[in-house]
Amino acid sequence: MKMRKLFYLPALLLIASCGGGTETETTEKKDSVITEVKCGPLKTSEEVAAAPVFHHIADIDTVKDKSTIIRFVSEDYYKPFPAEILEACNLQVLALQNMTDTELPADIGKFTNLTTLVLSNASITTLPESVSELKNLKAVSLSGCKALDINQALDVLKKCPNIQYLNLSGMELTEVPASIGDFSALLELQVSYNKFVKMPDSFYTLQNLEEIHFSGSATYDYDDFFTKAKAFPNLKILSLQYCGFTSLPAILNEYPALTTVRWREEWKDYDADKIIATTEKENKKFPKLEVTWSEMSGMYYDIY
Repeated sequence: MKMRKLFYLPALLLIASCGGGTETETTEKKDSVITEVKCGPLKTSEEVAAAPVFHHIADIDTVKDKSTIIRFVSEDYYKPFPAEILEACNLQVLALQNMTDTELPADIGKFTNLTTLVLSNASITTLPESVSELKNLKAVSLSGCKALDINQALDVLKKCPNIQYLNLSGMELTEVPASIGDFSALLELQVSYNKFVKMPDSFYTLQNLEEIHFSGSATYDYDDFFTKAKAFPNLKILSLQYCGFTSLPAILNEYPALTTVRWREEWKDYDADKIIATTEKENKKFPKLEVTWSEMSGMYYDIY
């Protein structure tokens, strides 16, 4: 069996630099004195990774220097949007779980250094137009946002020119809008656990795409996908977890850049040895690929 080093997503997806310049934010203190707060330059992914992660809004309230890099990964579930976060000038990561508000505040557009936005299982129905002003936004997860108007959301997000990672899993989508083809910088797309049958033709124009997740999409027309996906010149990783396959199609040998297929099914009667034997058998069919049953993916807020 071909061996592979197992890396978490952060190690796989580190970039050399996020770029960006110095931003100045004007804020009003309680005594109505207007002051200028310099946010500082957008940091590299390595510098942001070295910054502390805040899990509760009360912890952010203790930060006196408003130019401090803020990575906020909330551990407070089923809460409204934390309005206090709007005072964090240099917010670069915002991850909320099960947010109960149906919309984000329009002020979110002021976070010019925001690189990562995670709204897992949120009750939102639309995205504010101000999100389109987040020009440094690179990773977005809307996983589980079942009430979200996906057409409206993508129309807003496509105005953010640097989005590289997009998670639309678990949204109960019956179709993916054609506007997905407007995300020309996209490197990774997750559309697992949805109800659509085919991806729009515009999807296959995404020339930079390197990784696709179709896990749990047993109703999907895979014959259509496998034929058209050969058009991706840079597709390296394909995740096909719990898709109902008894074996993988030979057409994968024709993909120009594919190196890894993550494949696993509901092998209820399989122990670890039998699962390994199954993937080893598949590996013999694909001399240029590695077929693995291991899914080593981290959270989007670990990327930047």
